[in-house]
Amino acid sequence: MEERFDDEWVTVTSWFQLVISTIFDNILNRKIPWPAVPEEMSPEAQDLIDRLLTEDPNQRLGARGASEDNNED
Repeated sequence: MEERFDDEWVTVTSWFQLVISTIFDNILNRKIPWPAVPEEMSPEAQDLIDRLLTEDPNQRLGARGASEDNNED
């Protein structure tokens, strides 16, 4: 009976590693299935989210501090 539990443990831990690695790799490679933007979301809200999620940390909103002028663009 102990062998059966060992086999299940190996199966579950292998599956877990596969799933976690895939998720981690997707995050690193920005392969994230984002939901569609709701029609009721304002262009300003979309712009804010885009600027907060900019990949380059030097270009990301807030990269130059909390007092960053958001009207520079």
